[in-house]
Amino acid sequence: MDSHPLKVAYESTNFWVYESAANHFCIRCGEVSASLEELLKHMGTHHWAYVTACNPQSTQLSDLENRQRMESLEAVLQSRGLPAFRGEGI
Repeated sequence: MDSHPLKVAYESTNFWVYESAANHFCIRCGEVSASLEELLKHMGTHHWAYVTACNPQSTQLSDLENRQRMESLEAVLQSRGLPAFRGEGI
């Protein structure tokens, strides 16, 4: 059993998806999310990824640098016409 501290941390994280101001839901490693499944069905897809530009390789960056990195990632996704939702891992 792999008990590396980062693996344990990621597997115990709640990954929140903010679909809209009124609708948000949580994704957890190894668990099925009915809310995610419903969103994917509504969007007509089965493919998804939870990505972030913050703290690359688990290296802590400043809030400003993380915000700038996320703005750049969002711009790339938008330029490619890829749907994206904001979220956070807690």
